[in-house]
Amino acid sequence: MVFGQSYHIYNHANGSENIFREDENYRFFLQQYAKYLGDVVDT
Repeated sequence: MVFGQSYHIYNHANGSENIFREDENYRFFLQQYAKYLGDVVDT
């Protein structure tokens, strides 16, 4: 990641296929996001 740059996180793959097929997949992603990026990025 580069300071001052914007990044977008998507919840769909190409077309309309969901990346997070189940709620627990999304919760896992959010936990990992908080663990690794919570103190580094501003969301």
